[in-house]
Formats: sequence, structure tokens, C-alpha cells
Amino acid sequence: MLTAAELNQRGGSGFVYRITAKPLGAELTVSTETDHLNVPAGGTAVLKLTRTGHKKPVTITASDVPPGWSVSPTILGTGQMQGVMTMTHTGDSASPLFVPSLQLRASSEDPVIHTPAVQKRYANWITIPESLSVTLAVATTDATPFRLTMKPERIEVAQKSEAKVEIIATRSEGTTEPITLSLQTVTVNKKAVPVLPANVTTKFEPIPKDGASGTVTFSGSDKAVPGEYTVVVLGTLKRGKQTFVVPAASIPLRIKPAQSDSAQ
Repeated sequence: MLTAAELNQRGGSGFVYRITAKPLGAELTVSTETDHLNVPAGGTAVLKLTRTGHKKPVTITASDVPPGWSVSPTILGTGQMQGVMTMTHTGDSASPLFVPSLQLRASSEDPVIHTPAVQKRYANWITIPESLSVTLAVATTDATPFRLTMKPERIEVAQKSEAKVEIIATRSEGTTEPITLSLQTVTVNKKAVPVLPANVTTKFEPIPKDGASGTVTFSGSDKAVPGEYTVVVLGTLKRGKQTFVVPAASIPLRIKPAQSDSAQ
């Protein structure tokens, strides 16, 4: 016997419920580790994503993005169960005190949920408002001493080849320290793992002291799986006892099949 209960304590003879059964494991669910995100004024912050269900490519987008904010779509590529997306405060018209509420959606049109964060935050509540599990609150914090952009803004790498991206630093006045570059990571089996397609490697050239740019070289082996992915480059600057870790906006990465010898 299957029983349905209204968790918001509504119900009665005027309520009708429909229960739909689906095969176990067929459902796609994308969730985040938090239900809010603080973004540096004029800068970028990273939101980590986890999915369960199928392993086919899925695109995550945001709706209701207000002026002054930019949210880069992210692609969880074939087999990627974790990933990241970035949100940028452009500073054009958004007040630092304004907290927009965004909704993220997967390409299946299902909303991205924040179940772990909501369960932890409201563990002692009997009734949880419905909107809390599907909206993301975003606010600004203090600006960082530098920002990162990249050129080109999209990467294409063929199997058995490489592509180079320039990472450009815009420094605040008086910021001269060198900046090391790396990739954003996620935790897999208690280990920090770069968000990068399998069989793709990277090589970094840091931004030197007083320098304006560095580079990241992406190399694909013959076993790299063709498709669309998303990566995020981080810059780390140390100033005395302070360490600033700043992400660039997410970069679309396309892995292409290797060219045949006859096509070269």
C-alpha cells in the first residue's frame, strides 16, 4: 500500500493527488551544496553541482537573472557527475544590498535543487516553504584585488592535439604580486579533483609579478571523449598572510575527434 502525505499540512476533500511511477535510476537530479552564494563586487564566484541519474550531457542554465549579474551556462559532459558554474557581478546596475533570487534549470527543464543545504538549514522545521528548495539567493561581498578574463572565450581541442588560452588579469591599484593559475576542483572520494574531462591534461604558465597575463594549455589524448564540457580557471595571489583565490568566468570546452591523416 502506498500513502501520500501533504508535507505542508494542507489537504482535504478538495485536494486531488496523482502518483506517477518511474523506473528507478532513470531520473536526472542536479543539486548544489548551498542555497546561497556570495559574489565579490565586480567579480565572479563558483557554485558546485552534483548530479545523479543518467551520465549523458546536461546543460545547467539560470532564469530571472537581473541587470548587473551574469550567469554562465555550464555543461556536465558525458560521464561527469560533478561540475561547477560561475556567477558574475558586473556592477552595471545591481546594488550591493540587492539579493536576487535565481532559479537554475537542467536541460531536461527540471529545476536544480538544493536539498542538502535546505535539509541542514531547516532540519528542525516541521514545514518547509516550497520555494526554498529550488531558488538560489545571491549577494555581493567585498571586491577582490584582481579579476580574471580569458581569450578566446571558448576552447576547442581535438584528440591528440592541444589548444592554448590566455588568462588576463585586471589588477586593482597597488596589486603587483605574481598570480598562479589552476583549475577549479570538486571533492571525489575525499580527494580534490580538477573539473576536467577524462584524458585531457593542462599545463599552466603563471602571471608574473606586475604581469598582465599567463596561459593554460589544454591537451587531449586519443581517448578523450568528444563532446561539450565546462572548465573554470582559478588565480591565486598571496600577499603577506593573505591568500586571494579568484575564479574566471566558466569556459566552454569542446573536445573534437582527431583529424584523419588524409584531412591534415
